[in-house]
Amino acid sequence: MSGPGPASGIQMVVDDLDLSPAQTEALVRVIEAAPRVVRRNQFFTWSQSWVGALLPHQLILCGAYDRKRREVVYEVFNSVVLPQTLLALLGRADSSLLTLLVDRWIDAEAQPLVLDVGELVDGPAADCVPMLQDGGICTLAAHGVARPQRPSEIESFFLFGCRLGLTAQPFADHLELLLPNLHSVWQRVVAREVAL
Repeated sequence: MSGPGPASGIQMVVDDLDLSPAQTEALVRVIEAAPRVVRRNQFFTWSQSWVGALLPHQLILCGAYDRKRREVVYEVFNSVVLPQTLLALLGRADSSLLTLLVDRWIDAEAQPLVLDVGELVDGPAADCVPMLQDGGICTLAAHGVARPQRPSEIESFFLFGCRLGLTAQPFADHLELLLPNLHSVWQRVVAREVAL
């Protein structure tokens, strides 16, 4: 006796997350298009179109562990003008903002993290708040992939910056749903560009 097929698996996800018909179509398109994304420009287009329908954002920071450098290396993609100082800061794994977010993500047992930028005002990343707000970024969402049983050994890490105040749970659910695709696509893009 055979089990449920892929279509019924997607239907179960749709039912569990209460996705709208447009969001369901976006999910299918994300999955269909993912194998064809091999370059940074394709990743940007994919992230702004179908991924953006489920995770609306103006900024996405993608990190992948670089074995030669022995650190997570980040790339910033943004669809709005952001201060150069902020972009430079986001590109550094040791920045106060990324250090704080990675630590919070690990403390949350590697679950999706969604927070209002205002929550950072009294913490170690307070210097980033005015720059994020100047760029219109109100909400940050982070998630990643770490080695099994070793949450501090990150393989990939993603940070989304959004102009709108978002309801945390649906965004976190969508981020959890899309993480396998984000991870595999970004790893492929990085590997392809290194090979070239």
